[in-house]
Amino acid sequence: MKDPSRSIRASRTAAQRTRSPLETELWCFDYVNRQLAEARDTGEPRVRIAALHDNFRLWSFLMGDLQLPDNALPADLKRRLLTLAAWTMRYCMDAMGNAKPLDPLIDTNTEIARGLKEQAGAQRPRADPPDIAAPTAA
Repeated sequence: MKDPSRSIRASRTAAQRTRSPLETELWCFDYVNRQLAEARDTGEPRVRIAALHDNFRLWSFLMGDLQLPDNALPADLKRRLLTLAAWTMRYCMDAMGNAKPLDPLIDTNTEIARGLKEQAGAQRPRADPPDIAAPTAA
């Protein structure tokens, strides 16, 4: 099994050279959702733990970013996203030790990605945002 953190670091480095921050966020949500869907569909414990770990890391990173003084999001939106991040991280931890369904995490990530896509469309009305869709069962 390949080391997902190594892949994430390599992809992050490549992404920083070619993607905008918004596109990078979309890519991260898509990547984690594909992992969560694979974990849900295969039932493999190692795949599940890796997917939950990466989802936890993504939301942990977002939580840190939301708390930076130079984060330009409105205070109310930051507060709501911080609450969502805390819920998501708790759910990930609980799901690592229990057979909780992964669909609530996939749905949450899908909704956040949808909002980011709308934001990308508002920033660049003539350009299509990256095509990030919810993962489908293979």
